[in-house]
Amino acid sequence: MMLTASRRVENAWMTLEQRGAPPAELLSADIYDSWMRCISLGLDTLRPPAPEFVSPAILRQEQQRCSLVRGLALAEMHTLHQQIAGSNFMIAFANAEGLLLDIISDPSFTDASNAASIRPGTVWTESICGTNGLGTAAHLKRAIVVHGREHFFSRYNNLTCVAAPIFAPDGELTGILDASSDCMSRQAHTQALVAMAATQIENGLFREHHRGNILIAFHNLLLYALIIVPGVTLCSLAAALFVNQGWPLAGLARTLFFAPNVVSAAVIGLVWVWLLDTQYGLVNHYLGYLGISAVPWLTSTQWSLIGVSIASVWWDLGLAFVLFLAALQDIPRDITEAATVDGANRIQRFWHVIMPHLRPVLSMVVTLQLISTLRIFSQVYVMTNGEPAGSSSSVIFYMYQTAITRSLFGYASAIAMLLVISSFVIAMFASAGWDSAR
Repeated sequence: MMLTASRRVENAWMTLEQRGAPPAELLSADIYDSWMRCISLGLDTLRPPAPEFVSPAILRQEQQRCSLVRGLALAEMHTLHQQIAGSNFMIAFANAEGLLLDIISDPSFTDASNAASIRPGTVWTESICGTNGLGTAAHLKRAIVVHGREHFFSRYNNLTCVAAPIFAPDGELTGILDASSDCMSRQAHTQALVAMAATQIENGLFREHHRGNILIAFHNLLLYALIIVPGVTLCSLAAALFVNQGWPLAGLARTLFFAPNVVSAAVIGLVWVWLLDTQYGLVNHYLGYLGISAVPWLTSTQWSLIGVSIASVWWDLGLAFVLFLAALQDIPRDITEAATVDGANRIQRFWHVIMPHLRPVLSMVVTLQLISTLRIFSQVYVMTNGEPAGSSSSVIFYMYQTAITRSLFGYASAIAMLLVISSFVIAMFASAGWDSAR
């Protein structure tokens, strides 16, 4: 007869109390090895040592020493907490030695955390707290789940801990991220969310470590192009098709679609900083009505580039809209009317009649947007200043930092020449595209 996981752990506890060692076949390999380490350290399940705390001065010193990874971790902790808020969870971050530096928890978790002495300044190594998420993950240097009675000491048996290690770019362990809950509130997807958050922190550390590497800036440039160019092209074409139909409010729509193009990028950036604010922004306010938790558009390494891209699409929409609208109005009505008489529906008329006439303009819009993406700067400077950890930086912003902040004017000039050459290459390909589209 197959035993349930909880029953196997109960039997392992009974054997441990009777014989002083657990049977390996009743526990997962990681939990069994951790229990055996605790036994070799002289820990007794019936007489756990008192929790160990460092002084406030040492805690502040350690928080300052880990300021980079801690800043990235706090941003991901807030995101993670929003994703599982209200489910009786606590998110914790500890350094590589298991010293708890920060926690964010649901109010409902306060009693459980107080009972387990979970607060900043607590040391969570296996030698003090036995098998636990933070300490065991720090030892194993890989993710682990410690559920209920799998903890070596009974005072933690009402908790489920999901912990994932965070590694620096040189491969050294730099911190541990943990999501803990009471056993009744255990969430099956929490392990994946914690792993994703740890990966985002590692990505931020990598970007920060290679902040002076132009390849990172060009990598971001590619991501900007993949979002902004299709976004502007599709949105402007849809707007032009709407206005060209002459439907009610088409005149007002024409003004609204073009208006952002006449406003400075600094103003656009400030407006979108307000709209995309995590706590008070209108975008997250209305997403809340759809049941979507607040998105850290400008404060997360995962979302900051997307937030800047959204503002850029809105700003660049006007010129592409005018070009598409002019091309649509230049198409003879006789052609579309003839297609209608021949039985073509809307999709067929658009694809086989309208699109062939729009190909030269489409090629021009894509080219202009690619060149515009190469020189994206103001939005980045105003909205994120390239943060967090360089995740929203661009080539022009990198050039600005190189020349103004680091005073490397020769290197910045070389980057400028590289951008000129890139623009020339894009223009060459665009010229070939225009010739084939005619």
